[in-house]
Amino acid sequence: MQLECMDNECRTVMFRHFLDGMSCVRCGGPATLKPYNPVKKQTDQSKNKGPKIQVNADTTEALERIKEVTEAANECVFALEKLEKVMDKFKGKSETLIQFDTVLDGRTIANQINKVTREEIRAKQF
Repeated sequence: MQLECMDNECRTVMFRHFLDGMSCVRCGGPATLKPYNPVKKQTDQSKNKGPKIQVNADTTEALERIKEVTEAANECVFALEKLEKVMDKFKGKSETLIQFDTVLDGRTIANQINKVTREEIRAKQF
């Protein structure tokens, strides 16, 4: 139940739990019954955005092809790594050297450490 004040300057709307008879709680003037229709809160805003189109597609064949391509790519990577190890043996390298730069306080320290260790290894071999 909802009441609205009939005074043109007041127009207060009162709900059931604030009612004290049939008079306005603010100005004391007469009040009339009004229908109470609470507004439902919309939780999904996408309901109001244009027409909906539902598409059903069978993607099983595409997924199978993607798996095949992924497996082939993994086999290629494995073969290239194996080839790289074999080529390194012919070049005299036993392992692949991985280089990366570490920056500390704006200075690259990994290259400096790498250069020092290379020089030490060369000095020991000769």
